[in-house]
Amino acid sequence: LDGVKGVIAAARRAKRVLDEARITPGAQVPDPAGAPLTRLATLGTALSAFAADGPPYARFAAAAANVTAAHAAAVAQLGGLVQKYTAARPDRAARADFARQIMAAAAPGRMDVG
Repeated sequence: LDGVKGVIAAARRAKRVLDEARITPGAQVPDPAGAPLTRLATLGTALSAFAADGPPYARFAAAAANVTAAHAAAVAQLGGLVQKYTAARPDRAARADFARQIMAAAAPGRMDVG
């Protein structure tokens, strides 16, 4: 589970940066990508609930094993958000880029769940 705590913390910070400008993907209108940043920001709560299931902890293991892919999806989505706003709203583009940098700096480590 190396890096999961840091990724969740970074996702929460990045989401807060976007929430302040009301540009978080999926917050105002449904996100066709499934809101990977929001899913990562709430992963701690989900992992707690999955751990409470007890053995064999299948849902916990699946969620933890998916952190690397979810992180990559969130970083990619934030990159798209930067491009979306660059010409029309440079202030929003800068905020989205800051969120992308937060997430990119929190790359997860190895995920040994099994």
